[in-house]
Amino acid sequence: MTVTTDRAFFDGYLDAWNAHDPAAVARYMADDAIDEDVALGRVLHGPSEIAKFVEEATKAYNLAEMFAQLGIQPAAPPRPT
Repeated sequence: MTVTTDRAFFDGYLDAWNAHDPAAVARYMADDAIDEDVALGRVLHGPSEIAKFVEEATKAYNLAEMFAQLGIQPAAPPRPT
């Protein structure tokens, strides 16, 4: 197992999620990655299953669209350095 504490890695991963980019999220996963979502009762294996989940999740929970419909302008907190 490879472990990293590289801040740029984590920022890139979060940016990929925030961009709703399943392929970009999957590029951060090892071929043998396992992602267990306990709340949803799902276990995903490998980048392709994880990418499919990201696609489903970002379509189902598009907060930006929901906020826009409600007339809410979310404020993004600054990232710590």
